[in-house]
Amino acid sequence: MALRRLASETANGLGLRYGASVMAPMAESSFGLKALFARGYATVIPSAKYAKSHEYANVEGDIATIGISDFAQAELGDVVYVEIPPVGDSLTQGETFGVVESVKAASDVYAPISGEVVEVNEKLTDEPALVNSDPYNGGWFCKVKVSNKGDLDKLLDASAYEKHCADAQGDTCDRYQTLYWKDGVAVVVPKGSTSPNIRQLEETFETAKLESSGKSTQQVLSASPRPSNAIVPGWLTHSGDVLRFSAYFTEEVPFRPEEARRIRSVYILHYLEDGTTQVIEPRKNSGDGIVPGVLVKRMHISAAPNLKSISGDEGIAAGPFLGPSSFTVGGSVSIYGKSYHIIDGDAFTRMYMESSGLPQGAALPLPVDQYAEYIAKKNKPSGLSRADPQSPTRYAEILMGRDPGTKKLQKFLEGNSNVLRFSAVWDDLAGALPGAVPVRRPYKFLYYLEDDTVEIQELKEGNIGREFYRFLARAPLPKHRSSLELGDTLAREDCVSPADLKIGGKVEVHGRVFLIHDADNFTKEWCIRHLGWALEAVKAIDVSKPAPPPREKELPPYNGYGDPDDSAYNCKRLIPAAPKTRQRQLPEDLAATNFAALRFTARLIERPRQQNLPEESLERRFVVSFFLSDGTISVYETPVPNSGIVGGKYLERRKAYKAGGAEKISEKDLKVGGTLELHGRLFELLGADPWTLKTLERLSS
Repeated sequence: MALRRLASETANGLGLRYGASVMAPMAESSFGLKALFARGYATVIPSAKYAKSHEYANVEGDIATIGISDFAQAELGDVVYVEIPPVGDSLTQGETFGVVESVKAASDVYAPISGEVVEVNEKLTDEPALVNSDPYNGGWFCKVKVSNKGDLDKLLDASAYEKHCADAQGDTCDRYQTLYWKDGVAVVVPKGSTSPNIRQLEETFETAKLESSGKSTQQVLSASPRPSNAIVPGWLTHSGDVLRFSAYFTEEVPFRPEEARRIRSVYILHYLEDGTTQVIEPRKNSGDGIVPGVLVKRMHISAAPNLKSISGDEGIAAGPFLGPSSFTVGGSVSIYGKSYHIIDGDAFTRMYMESSGLPQGAALPLPVDQYAEYIAKKNKPSGLSRADPQSPTRYAEILMGRDPGTKKLQKFLEGNSNVLRFSAVWDDLAGALPGAVPVRRPYKFLYYLEDDTVEIQELKEGNIGREFYRFLARAPLPKHRSSLELGDTLAREDCVSPADLKIGGKVEVHGRVFLIHDADNFTKEWCIRHLGWALEAVKAIDVSKPAPPPREKELPPYNGYGDPDDSAYNCKRLIPAAPKTRQRQLPEDLAATNFAALRFTARLIERPRQQNLPEESLERRFVVSFFLSDGTISVYETPVPNSGIVGGKYLERRKAYKAGGAEKISEKDLKVGGTLELHGRLFELLGADPWTLKTLERLSS
């Protein structure tokens, strides 16, 4: 087994596959499982033979059981997959015949002896952990018929294999570290605490270095202070430290009279931990429509070739990327072709720049934006109060028809949330069909007492084929709109009041005459209390009209195609569907079963003025069954001895129609001695059973 290399890789946490194709590597015992740290030694079985690559062969007669040793499974760890050869394969000593994979690594398995596979352990396919729990009994790989027993002499017995494993455990060596982790940072181990070999190597390098410089070791140790053990990198020292500068840039705005250029303020953020820079635009409430957010995402930004201050002085960029020295209050920095003018920095930024020898100037004001001035001037109040007669607000309210009186506030407080609701109808003459009754549409009048406004809404009714809408928005409703002229002031007495909305009265709105027929309980109580109406005046009026009778659909004549019931049913529907079957209303004893039928004996007869039937057809006899539940008919032919007619089903149970195909055959058409035409054949009913005769008399009565 390739556990020689697997062991060393497992110690380093690697899961690589190793293997060899010859037996020679099995002799290299010095590189077995030596690299692993010592564990508790596993067991062996005395009767087995072992390879140095940790496979065993337990021979009984000429059959050998092959697997990996307990020592090997312990070093591998939890086994998760085993690949074994199928029955009939030939194994050669020293060559690979399978694969074993664990949570640590994967390795090839070598054949300890040569032979033919006669049996495999099928349990390992579903339970590979058997290799760990019981490698010799339940975790064996396969059984082989030994072809060369001389191969057993090349293997180790139990005692020799124990010594081989002990030597592999005893050859482990200590590994020393030159670094250790402290607070997430790799720190150099002080001299003297490393392994002797590494200390000797360090002293050799130091001696050679001193000899080349001409100084002694004592001179260097006395002149040079020892470095600190904790080496903290810059990214950890400045973790979370950010320099924030306030800046702005100008943007040209063409084709706008309100502004020729726009001032856009930004924040320039420089992250000290990795030297990256970011530009963001803060949120403003100026209403300019600019979406705030990141203008330049966080990245290393190349320094511009020249940095100009507002005064015109030129500076030098700090290295290939922008650094702390690239930002100065009062100066400007170019980022991707756009010049940002720095006007201020926060307190931490000024303190850091001061400690770094980069003092900052005083804060500069942000230039005035033309668009901000335009918005401020537009929103500036006129200085006139609403009570002033010259107030634009008051003038607009008067134009809208609102009462300019001084008692409006009192009326608003008294009538707040109080609404009178009247029910009305309007007869739509234009929407009615010619010669039909006018369509009566319901509406709702809402009279708001707080400001004497009226709103008219159409009530929703299902299946009217059009959208619902608000007929009149909330506004004062003039009594006679046709008499008003443009510019006239709408006085309160010219508008509709609650006294004009009488139950039984009519109100004209935009050429439509509405009939008020009812009101809710609050409206009735308010009118009785404030307007002095009598109870008779608030009684509802019945405006409902009887619904027109439904129009009967006239069916077209039957054309002879398909089933008449199916054709008639589809004439009444837009989408074709199967006709609904209806059961007849029969007495309880007849309706108890679906197979109650009237049965008649019949024979074929000749039709008038048609070709005569063959003589053998006249001798045929039939049983005609009429089912009372659904009115269907079936015909069964009885066999006639010595005639060659075997009989059987003559007509499947189905609906039967009279000549012409429009009217169904019923029990009234069936009587003994009568005739019955079915699909062009004429039958004569010869007789019936007693139950049929009795039932016919019962149904006829």
